[in-house]
Amino acid sequence: MIKRKTPAPICRTMRTKAPGSYLQHIRASIAMTLGLGVVCCIIYPAVVWGLSQLIFPVKANGSLVKKDGTPTTNPAEAVGSSLIGPTVFGQSVFLATAQRG
Repeated sequence: MIKRKTPAPICRTMRTKAPGSYLQHIRASIAMTLGLGVVCCIIYPAVVWGLSQLIFPVKANGSLVKKDGTPTTNPAEAVGSSLIGPTVFGQSVFLATAQRG
């Protein structure tokens, strides 16, 4: 009779303890948490903000407009935003509100 070897277990770590102590695992967990926190809360938002300032400077700053209605990126020249308020095409809107009240 030929004796066959028993196959090796699929996962050897199931038989033995995982390498490293609990303190090493806690340190690794803290390091990963801090690392991901820096990446997700500082680096990624800074990159997105920088790209938006380069690609869409007017829209990224709130679509500021001057008195004549042209867009500007300088807050000192701005009198408002094109995103706030209705678009007025004439004085008929103002006349209609004056007659009501």
